[in-house]
Amino acid sequence: MVFNFNAKSVKQFNALPRKPRAPSGMVSNNWHFDLRYVPLDPTPSHFLFIVQLESSYIHGERVPLKLPANASGIEFFPETGQEAAPEVAKALIVSFLDGMGQRKFTFNPPPPSAPWKLTTEDPTLAEAVGNEFKRLGVRPELCKIDVVKGRSLKIAQEAFEGFWDSLKTSIGITGLAHKALTPPGSIVFENLRLSPWVGDPDDDEANKALQYTQRLAAARPLSEEAAYASVGEEMMRKLNLNITYLRTKSNDEVRAEADAGKGESAIDYSLRLQFGINCTPNRALCRTYLVKAITSPTSNAALKSRAHALLIDWYTGASKDSIYYRYLHAAAHHANQSVELSNGDVSPAVLFFAMHILEPHSHQVLELNVQYKAVWAALQKRKQELEKEKEKAAKKRAQTANRYICAAVNCVIQADKGRMLARCSGKCDTDKKPAYCSKECQRADWKNHKPFCRPGAPCSILEKDLDVPLPSEKGGSLSIPILGPDGKTVMISSSTMGPEMLKEMRELSLADHARAEGSSGRVQLPGSGVSMEKLGELDLDPK
Repeated sequence: MVFNFNAKSVKQFNALPRKPRAPSGMVSNNWHFDLRYVPLDPTPSHFLFIVQLESSYIHGERVPLKLPANASGIEFFPETGQEAAPEVAKALIVSFLDGMGQRKFTFNPPPPSAPWKLTTEDPTLAEAVGNEFKRLGVRPELCKIDVVKGRSLKIAQEAFEGFWDSLKTSIGITGLAHKALTPPGSIVFENLRLSPWVGDPDDDEANKALQYTQRLAAARPLSEEAAYASVGEEMMRKLNLNITYLRTKSNDEVRAEADAGKGESAIDYSLRLQFGINCTPNRALCRTYLVKAITSPTSNAALKSRAHALLIDWYTGASKDSIYYRYLHAAAHHANQSVELSNGDVSPAVLFFAMHILEPHSHQVLELNVQYKAVWAALQKRKQELEKEKEKAAKKRAQTANRYICAAVNCVIQADKGRMLARCSGKCDTDKKPAYCSKECQRADWKNHKPFCRPGAPCSILEKDLDVPLPSEKGGSLSIPILGPDGKTVMISSSTMGPEMLKEMRELSLADHARAEGSSGRVQLPGSGVSMEKLGELDLDPK
């Protein structure tokens, strides 16, 4: 008989015999447990590991219980001991009722018994599981879970490493991949340091709506972003529509639709929770509703791809100066799923993650290189596209350089397509005509250009003092250099933000850098809604 947790499980567990020594009499009846994240794509999940430290007898359960072998465990991603405790407590009870798996594989197995004592590494998990045992009605003597350190943890890790090698072999992982996939450690919630959540309840309505609009744009396919005909206008149109929509459709209505299985509403509600739109920002619920969008039977592949893309930032933005082991792998899993569901039309959010987070960290975390193949393929394809675009743009710019940069003296806006800038309509020669990002820039430059606005006159465009990098955005975007948190100049490109918004971003970056040089803050990428962070050294603790 294979046990599952039900209403009778606690009563059955409390009825098990419980003695200080194991049935063999050779070792104590003390058992150590911990929670680990097993990042084996495409079915990553959390794993309850149980070990008798004196004999190194081991047992494990994927959590939540009843998780099919061919399914990922994305619904369960605890960030505190309290969040983990309900599933861990149920899995512990089931493990002992099932005789640590012997009843599944052994003919006429010995009768199961209850542990004499339970131990774990994380104090917050120990307390939370003890409290959950109390809530369930487990015998009082087992509601006090001891915390251990030192040699006990070393034995537990060594036991898990043996299990890990066997697991990789059993599912067909061999060669370089087998060697690269290192064993995950125990999750210690006590050491987890999360950044404040994105939303600000006191932020104004328009800014919340802008962030909402940007996040949706970041998760849509590149083909949709490239289709916008004019910079700024489409963004403003969508922003105004969303402001009206967010005012007229209540959170309660959207949530009800999401709970009824409507994937679009689940994404909508998750973003309201992220940015605190008519509610208090809620990190855990934001993730819950994105997962609902993914698991809803009514969601199509494109919508699921978008929800996976939106989840990337949930993990990468969790900690300010580092990315924890399981958060990095979870983000990579969602990026990979987003690509596989996208039919080759990936989103800016996925590509940003692949280029700026996954690839840099893959030099330190080698196992990233042997998984997430769809993301790696999408990144390689994008690099090839960008290289071709750069080569094409460089040749064209060499012939008509004036066409791609705003001629106004103090403006550093440039475009990847000539049509993104408006040219002077006067009588100056075509090859010498200045181009402008806005009417304001054209008016500001008129005093300089006016004497040259006639046939045969020299070019009025003055040489820029700044070295403006070549943009990397594909087709129909404006670009501007800003100062990153580390003081380096970074080119920001957008097909949805107008020149004034981009200039405002530049001024903010300069002001931020002046106030706090070397700050580890974050810069919002215009038109993409994804964050560019100053990432510290990768924290390999699997928190």
